[in-house]
Amino acid sequence: MSRALIVAGLADADFAEEVRRTTRGLDIEIARSLPVAEQRTVLLVWSAAAPATAADVPTLIDLWSQGRLVIARRDGTALPLGLGDLDTVPAGAPARETALKLLHAALAPGEGAPGEGAPVAAPPPPASVESPPPPTYEPAPAAMARSTRRWPMAVAAAVLVLVAAGGVASWLQQASQPPDVKSAAPEETAMRRDIEAAARRMQEELSQRERSSSAERENRAVAERAAAERAAAERNAREPSSPTAVAPSSPPPPASLSPAPPPPPSSAAPTDDARIVDLERQIAELKSRLESGAADGSRARASEMPVWAPWAAGAGVVALAAILLVLIRRRRARALAEPVTVFVAAPAVEPAVMPAPVLPPAAVGDTLFVSYAHRDRLRVDPLVLEIEGMGRAVWIDRTGMTGGPGWAGQIARAIKGSRAVVLMASPSAYASDQVVRELYLAMGSKKIIVPIELEPADLPDELAYILAPFQRHALQAGDMRSVLSRALDAV
Repeated sequence: MSRALIVAGLADADFAEEVRRTTRGLDIEIARSLPVAEQRTVLLVWSAAAPATAADVPTLIDLWSQGRLVIARRDGTALPLGLGDLDTVPAGAPARETALKLLHAALAPGEGAPGEGAPVAAPPPPASVESPPPPTYEPAPAAMARSTRRWPMAVAAAVLVLVAAGGVASWLQQASQPPDVKSAAPEETAMRRDIEAAARRMQEELSQRERSSSAERENRAVAERAAAERAAAERNAREPSSPTAVAPSSPPPPASLSPAPPPPPSSAAPTDDARIVDLERQIAELKSRLESGAADGSRARASEMPVWAPWAAGAGVVALAAILLVLIRRRRARALAEPVTVFVAAPAVEPAVMPAPVLPPAAVGDTLFVSYAHRDRLRVDPLVLEIEGMGRAVWIDRTGMTGGPGWAGQIARAIKGSRAVVLMASPSAYASDQVVRELYLAMGSKKIIVPIELEPADLPDELAYILAPFQRHALQAGDMRSVLSRALDAV
């Protein structure tokens, strides 16, 4: 697992911890200061807390030359000289963006400086590739676009109006119906309730009639027994008396005291069994009416459904589909109306080798690296031509390299592969972050530094230690060729 170090002050501890939690796949340590000769990928969280000092600048520049340095700003505090123009994560950026840059630097670091004698290639000039103008899709005229979108909307609106009109007509029709035909369900409930009440009444009447029939049968039996007794008495009275004993004749009972004979049964009145059968028949008829009433109610509800109801449902579905189709077409038309820019990548340009050091391969180590501020280019170019006229190979950046990681390997390789570093000293050079980085790299590679003063300038504290062992040569001390010849005799 790749290792990384986050250097942050106490005030930025929370931000550093958030970056560590966000970054996956790295073994990250958080420190308050930068260890000496650190070789891990370093994230420098820079703010007013200033977790790094001027003593850490050489280590930071060495990490930058290897592509293992990421700087995240937390405020507008200026970076140390030599780091001010480097690519940084801007203040206010989320921890996720910082974590992505740290992960990229740890897993795919920039090219470091190779060994001595490695061939040095000059950075390519900015490629100017003329590409055709990006194709764009021009939208249709507004009138045409409106005409193509009007008819689906009109059809959908008409269908919706028809569906709404049908709904209103149905509501009016149901409102105008009498209460007994508005709904079949209440009518069926009322019929069922009436029939059940009639059935209960018929059951009660049947029970009452059965009780009356039983009393009538008992009365008839009593009357028949009384009639039988009278008939037996009459027979005994009509029989003759025996000869041995003549009983005195008793007068017949008066007609008013004799019981009346029972009335003969009437053929018009139904019998008890007939009445029971009649009541059962009536109950069966009521039950059949109840079942037929339920079936008729279902058929009535089915017949009450309007004929246009299925058509209205289908029209609603068609209207919804039309609306969806119109929305899809409008989105597609809007997407096509927006101009689409196609970026044409410029063809890769192979880096060209500097033509200046036209020397055998064995003499590459004699190249002189020229460090200067680009503001002094007009004064530096004649000096470079004079040095080349003296037969010395020169490596000089004429394209204005920035502090981005893409150029770090180029600078580091050029310095490490050179014989000495010629510093074109001036106030602009001493204030240049690029020049300061080059001097720190030269000191780290133990290269000879030849300071040539274009004009008198005070040496800043950051460079005093680096340039202390080397003699400075002022151009005002003599003619240009003699000053350059004396300066380069030692190298």
